[in-house]
Amino acid sequence: MLVIFSQESEGEMEFQKELNKELDKYRSVRELISQYLSYFMRRVSEEIEFIGLKKFDECEKNFDRIFEIQNILATTKYKYDYPLQSDIIEFIYQFERDDEFSRRYWYEKIQSGQELGLNFGNC
Repeated sequence: MLVIFSQESEGEMEFQKELNKELDKYRSVRELISQYLSYFMRRVSEEIEFIGLKKFDECEKNFDRIFEIQNILATTKYKYDYPLQSDIIEFIYQFERDDEFSRRYWYEKIQSGQELGLNFGNC
């Protein structure tokens, strides 16, 4: 059977090919971004664990790392409008304030073993 395409149909087929190529790139980049996000959330979990083992005076660098990661993720969400999982959004919100009071608040919660309300296991 001979199929004859009009110029319009051929143009649509070319657009479909281009769309498929772009979607393949998007999927690849999305998977890579997901890996980066998972890495950052694992780092936050590790820093929280380290804080749980130290005195407050020894935790400055750990908190610095947590708030650096919070800044990276907030930039991802707000500057690039990247859709993030709800647990990452909650982390961004909870750790928005970086001062000694908030660091002491989080330190006491971590030291007491209280639930932080953050679930990074799905990242």
